[in-house]
Amino acid sequence: MRWERRLAADVSPGMDHAWPVASNSQAMQHPIAALPGETIHRSFDLYRETPGPLIALKEAVYGRPVDRKLFAWKYFAHPRADEIRVFVGESRGEIVAATTRLPATLIIGGVEHPAYFNIDSMVRPDHRRKGHMRALYKLACKQLPGAPLLISKGSSEEIYPLLRSLGHRVLRPDTFLVSRTSPVRWILSRLGLRSPAEHPSKLAPADFDDFEPIARFGKEHDGYFDSVSRQFSAIFRRDAAYMNWRYVDIPHRQYASFQRVNDGQITSVVVLALHGTRGLIVDILWDIERRDEPDRSIRFSQAWLSDNGGANVACFATHLRLREALRACGFVDRGDTPHLSAFVPSEQEGAFRCTVLHVVDGDGDTELS
Repeated sequence: MRWERRLAADVSPGMDHAWPVASNSQAMQHPIAALPGETIHRSFDLYRETPGPLIALKEAVYGRPVDRKLFAWKYFAHPRADEIRVFVGESRGEIVAATTRLPATLIIGGVEHPAYFNIDSMVRPDHRRKGHMRALYKLACKQLPGAPLLISKGSSEEIYPLLRSLGHRVLRPDTFLVSRTSPVRWILSRLGLRSPAEHPSKLAPADFDDFEPIARFGKEHDGYFDSVSRQFSAIFRRDAAYMNWRYVDIPHRQYASFQRVNDGQITSVVVLALHGTRGLIVDILWDIERRDEPDRSIRFSQAWLSDNGGANVACFATHLRLREALRACGFVDRGDTPHLSAFVPSEQEGAFRCTVLHVVDGDGDTELS
């Protein structure tokens, strides 16, 4: 996609980014302005409007400055940035509510289906309980193309009942499973006597010489993702461009990505993270035909996170085989859930029914802000 560049005028102090702008043929219809005193709900054109009001809204909601690099990465560096959709509530010329839809592709039985993740839903404190978010979610359902599945993950306690009332169904199982790398290390971390590694090693632990670090994802990973995705009944599509955006080029997180290689072939990919002494298996994809997977990749993850100061390891998992393997590796279900739910249009009902969906911590919005 060809981009033009410009410096956008912005009401938010400190904004000095050059925001990408689509060419005229790619730009969406210019938004309708609100009359004085009128409240409207509309789409927000990221490529014809300055992002300043969105940033100002987020700062008002969360009470802290917005990282401009993070905002630019999320909305303009995404490999499918031109498909991101933002919907806003506007009152007296001011944006008081917003919600964003991040594009994804859900592969069900080998067939690609359009999908969006719901992210960045927020309402100014003085405009809450006025129906803004309900109106914006309904507007998104009407305006998004292709009758997509709408997935919500990481939903707040306040918005979760709203999603249910709008027809979102709970997708289960939807809990984190957790293991302690060692009871002694866990106790020391609770007492503040053990710190995580300041600079985690990229090297594989002993006895895991079949794993090697991934500096950047490339064409060989595109082939692997395409091949292994066909083995799952339902999985979100991955490619090198997305994985680099999500795990390598992300400005506010650090991840360690590894691949398992057997006889010159990639057989699994894992992405790991450390938040203090809490380890996370953020993404995991494996060759289902291998009898030693995903167990081997889980044990590697436990070992690497332990070597780098992790006191426990968590993994969000919906796939039944993955959950069985996690339990076999010592993980237990603590009941913690990000409230995974989906709105399934009638056009997609037949395809979505009775699928074993593979969703992990990296799918959705839990670490994008």
